[in-house]
Amino acid sequence: MPSITVDQMIDFSNATFEAIVNKKPAMTWVYENYDFHNEFWRNSAKRTGGKRLEGRVVLGEEGNAKHAGIWDDDTHNIVNITKKYELPWVYSTTNMSWNVLEMNLNSGEEEIFDELQTKYDNMCREWVDEVLEKIWLTPADANDSLTPTGISGWIPLGTDDSTGGWTGYTAKYGDGNSFNVAGIASSATENARWASYYADHNGNLDDSLMVILDRAFRKLNFRGPSVPKPLNAPDGYTPRFSMYSNDNVIGQVNLYLMKSDDQAGYRFEKYFGVPHFKGIPLMYVPILDDADTNRYGTDPIYGLNHNMIYPIVQSQANWKIGPDVDCAPAGQHNIRRRYGDLQYQVFAPQGRQFVGFLVSQQ
Repeated sequence: MPSITVDQMIDFSNATFEAIVNKKPAMTWVYENYDFHNEFWRNSAKRTGGKRLEGRVVLGEEGNAKHAGIWDDDTHNIVNITKKYELPWVYSTTNMSWNVLEMNLNSGEEEIFDELQTKYDNMCREWVDEVLEKIWLTPADANDSLTPTGISGWIPLGTDDSTGGWTGYTAKYGDGNSFNVAGIASSATENARWASYYADHNGNLDDSLMVILDRAFRKLNFRGPSVPKPLNAPDGYTPRFSMYSNDNVIGQVNLYLMKSDDQAGYRFEKYFGVPHFKGIPLMYVPILDDADTNRYGTDPIYGLNHNMIYPIVQSQANWKIGPDVDCAPAGQHNIRRRYGDLQYQVFAPQGRQFVGFLVSQQ
């Protein structure tokens, strides 16, 4: 193939890059370790504008509903039971650069395509890794404005030794200090409905864990995909329940299931892989391998209702890959660059009570 000029190479690389991005957008990046990422972002919602995310939730009773005689007086209680909550946006960015002279040395269209594809794949991998880790965490401290109120913020640790209940009142920063989730104070006597569900397995990954999970499923109405949707569910509604844990828990659960089957024989391999409980998969999340005594404890198991907790993104920064940038004005005349922008927050628009559960050891 004859060599191409630098200008032709730039035109070709821009067209090639657009084709790569359209074929494989950053937010749909797929890899074996990214089951959670793909499931979590599938239900993301877009917003345009607004300095902060705001929501409203009812955390009490007005007491107007009753059975009564047809001539009885109505009850007219007017009680302020609605609470407003809000969270700031967080911003994530990335970029990739390439040298036009280096590209020109490749000389061929296929070589240029392969080089851009490799750089783009690596950029997406690094970006997804960065966001994926943050989504599970809470800010490092009260001054951390770069980390969202992640899943361990919305569903934090609760009462030690609890066999199951809505005791996840407050979350903790990475430094161990407590904070009110989305600004709403919660305790057993104040806004108790704002708490999330927690149980302590105390390190017992055996029969007692199955009992704890069974109770959590029942209390939070978790059900497998084979169960018909509710009669009053809107068109297009699909139950989306998933569980996530670490290597140790999944390995121990697989071993427990195998030992529980007297007919396993030599076909024990069917018990190794992704275990299921009541038809819902228990999937691996690498960050949960590391115990975090402030956020989620040791050997955590998260159950999530993905219809009730998901990312909300700014529509103008939704895993957006920007246009080609000529870096000559910055003193790098041979460098071209592309930037990625994401502005988002983890949100539970219907409150915390039924978004999911956490089972772990404190």
